Amino acid sequence: MSEIPTRDEILTASAKNGLVAYLFGVSAAGPALCQDNAFHAAVTELVNVGDVALFTEQDKAFLNEIKSADPPFFLGMHLLCKLVPNLHVGHRELMELIATLVRLGGQDGAANQPNVAFRDWCAADPARARAVVEDARNGDELAIAHLTFALEAGEDSTNALMFLNETSKPEARGGAAVALGRMPHDDETAIAAVHALADTLFNSQDKILTANALLSCFAILEKNKTLPRKEARDALDKTLENSSADTLHLLATLLWHHGKSLQEEERQLILDALQCVMPEDIGTLQRIDFALSALAQEGQIDATSTLVAGLIKQSQGKIGIDTFPGWRSVIFNNDNRRVGKLVAGWLSDGDIHLCRNLAEQINVTEGRLQALNLEAEDLPQKPEEQWFMCGKAVGFLFFSPVAAASVLIAVLRHGDGSLTDDVLVLLYMPLLMSYSEGKALLHYLEETVASYPKSDVARRINEILDLKQQHTDKLDGIEALVELHPNEHHRHIAQIRAAQRMDRARKESEKQSVFYNLVSKQHLLYGNTWATYAVGPQAQPRQHKGEMKLHSVSIDYPLLDIVDQVGLQLSLHRFRYSHLIDQ
Repeated sequence: MSEIPTRDEILTASAKNGLVAYLFGVSAAGPALCQDNAFHAAVTELVNVGDVALFTEQDKAFLNEIKSADPPFFLGMHLLCKLVPNLHVGHRELMELIATLVRLGGQDGAANQPNVAFRDWCAADPARARAVVEDARNGDELAIAHLTFALEAGEDSTNALMFLNETSKPEARGGAAVALGRMPHDDETAIAAVHALADTLFNSQDKILTANALLSCFAILEKNKTLPRKEARDALDKTLENSSADTLHLLATLLWHHGKSLQEEERQLILDALQCVMPEDIGTLQRIDFALSALAQEGQIDATSTLVAGLIKQSQGKIGIDTFPGWRSVIFNNDNRRVGKLVAGWLSDGDIHLCRNLAEQINVTEGRLQALNLEAEDLPQKPEEQWFMCGKAVGFLFFSPVAAASVLIAVLRHGDGSLTDDVLVLLYMPLLMSYSEGKALLHYLEETVASYPKSDVARRINEILDLKQQHTDKLDGIEALVELHPNEHHRHIAQIRAAQRMDRARKESEKQSVFYNLVSKQHLLYGNTWATYAVGPQAQPRQHKGEMKLHSVSIDYPLLDIVDQVGLQLSLHRFRYSHLIDQ
């Protein structure tokens, strides 16, 4: 642990450069003092007794020289935010510091941390919040910018309603609207607040103010569940009349923050409206992802999947499953039943962009998911629709043979009996003929037979397995034909070229990696043990070592892509685009 500076050392350094500059320097030097409560107490005491000013002209000049909010800036800001709630300083001096820190933080999520510290500072003494509110009432711009946190800290619904209803400044009204959504209310004040917020939304033309009013309406309803929802619903309907990018961003935010507490009809209206989001609206799509992942965890799989599918289709693939990493993680996280329902629905839809996105995700996760779990209720009702789904499964999931086969097996088990022979042909050619040398597909088919040993499905699968074995037996000895083997010279050239490609790919990936220069690097020559040194809190290097284990990656490459590449690609093309070709 670093030695705590003495009172005189802190005074000297602060007098020379300013307290803020001194604290930023301490935070940049290392984490030890930043986390030391004794150091916090020493600095706090010096400020509270008036020996050190919190925010001087020197500090302003220091902060104004910071060009961007890089990691050292956030370390210093974090230390200041720890100190702020315990300081006894004037509210104007503190507001100037907080405003400067937030401005320098820019768009980073951590930039709001000083506002939280200011709210906690106001909450520690009601007189502080009252002073900020009084300045805001007199029209002071700095106080208006911090009005939300003062009202929230004081749980001052009376003044919040006064600013919302009686003030002409949109910034003050917006701050009051946000505060009303954050503070607790009894039923009487909650009804008054919702009424005032809804009225503001209907009568104001300010986009930020109306957005805050709508969000706060539903925030109050979330905390007061027995309140009537008519006024908030009317406000939502009014918002839905506009389909601008700003409105869609607002709706995505509403769904993210309050999606779980919305009524089913309200949630569906928002989900339907969000189908119009454009690929370039990245911030809106990110908020949709936050909302969908939370709803999916609550079991809203069908509704969230419908929105994702709609966005993929209307954007013609410019928006994809990868656009929603949080939702994707929930859906594709080792739940074969959930993925099976999604696969059945999207393959039955047949949209090219939907199926391509699905195939990409199945290819990535097949090692964990393997066979999909489809039940009778997941399949289309009509035989021709079931056959359509089978064709799309083979066409798009061909390179994930177990997933494709599981769709065919589901149709064999639960689908129309008239399709059995045709589905078995698909299972045999091209799937089994391509992947019979690998273990995954054969193992899955053998497991299926073992699971239903006396069923007609098991008997028919055994028939095609026997047929494939007969085909393999007839090829016995073909590997001895010299004409099928490349000569040693050509093999050596191919190996050199492959090694060169891998070396170029590795170097290029190192250049693009944001982590490469943050970690220590070792070049392994031989052996089965690794060792490295790391510097701990005591600045003493410590050795870490361990044993290396054997690991490998295998892949089943389709045999037909080697034997009859053109024929296979034409076949897959027909399965993928049959409905377009027929038209």
